[in-house]
Amino acid sequence: MIYISEDGKSGDPILLKHNVVCDTTKLKQFDMNFALLITVAILIVGFAVRTKQLRVIEETGDAEEQETTVGTKQAVMFFFVASSVLLCLYLFMDTLSIIFTILISFSCFGAVAIVIEEFFLHLFDGRDNWFMRNHNLRFVGDMSWASAFSFAVSLTVVITWAITRNWLLNNIMAACICILFLKTIKQNSLMPGVVLLSLLFFYDIFWVFFSGKFTGGESVMVAVARGVDIPIKLWMPHITSAFPTTACSLLGLGDILIPGIFIGFMTRFGLEVKKTNAYFIAAMIAYTLSLFLCGFVLFVFHQAQPALFYIVPALFIAVFGLGAARGDIQQMIDGIPRKMVVRVGGDEEATYCELSSLPKKNEEEAVSSTEGSNE
Repeated sequence: MIYISEDGKSGDPILLKHNVVCDTTKLKQFDMNFALLITVAILIVGFAVRTKQLRVIEETGDAEEQETTVGTKQAVMFFFVASSVLLCLYLFMDTLSIIFTILISFSCFGAVAIVIEEFFLHLFDGRDNWFMRNHNLRFVGDMSWASAFSFAVSLTVVITWAITRNWLLNNIMAACICILFLKTIKQNSLMPGVVLLSLLFFYDIFWVFFSGKFTGGESVMVAVARGVDIPIKLWMPHITSAFPTTACSLLGLGDILIPGIFIGFMTRFGLEVKKTNAYFIAAMIAYTLSLFLCGFVLFVFHQAQPALFYIVPALFIAVFGLGAARGDIQQMIDGIPRKMVVRVGGDEEATYCELSSLPKKNEEEAVSSTEGSNE
């Protein structure tokens, strides 16, 4: 969900308060920060789906991989859980906002620390130096200075945000959450993403446009977005107005994460299965155009817009259109083959082969047959 608001009456004094309230009823003019906000979202998705896997994720086993893979059941469950959480936040905002602030603070602490440490791992890749080696640090035990520095910076960012509610710190933490989420959660076949996007398409429309009929006219989505001041959204104060200002533009993280999972699948499918960038390019173009179309409609009608209302059809048109033209639809449905290494032969003459092009059923048959031969 995305919307823009503006300050109250001209001439009112601007108070330097950390709690920014966005009011969509006072939108009057275009502000460049909206384009910047969309650009940040696009860069986050592009960076997350095209960069190397996190070292922490590379070390996970099969059990952890299954837990972080989106299936059709998980997609349906997410729809109901998201609706329930949103409604509870609306009904019990004052109480639950405190709980969510605590929970999101811990999540942000971990996300920022992991992203910073990952940066150091790539910066000093393959080089042995004191900063990356583990040391017996006082009070914390065996830890590298890179990890200690990452935790210290992360803790500073979270505490400073909690005190000031600064919009820039909010966006830094939100961006780190997005990157970690998109690097961790993935889908391996087409249908879970189609189901998830389709359900949340109607979720966004209902809670933005139609929920007001049951609440006396107030949109549940808008009320929660502007009433809960935690890093579950990207927002920016207007930059072409007098600054500082309480006017702001806002983009919910759901409009980044949910399409990002789907775009991540299409990117991996294109690179690993079809050896092409075409699906990544098509998906990113569709995502970019849909966000700017959403912004255009927002400025024209001065009303909060469900971004997924524009994103979902654009992604489906781009992906299914390209897939149909290339004859890849069935392969998308079959999904990305899992990479497994199995042992063939006895202990003395054991050889290992990678199963990278077999469907899951055939992989299981191959594994069981090799196990039988080993016995």
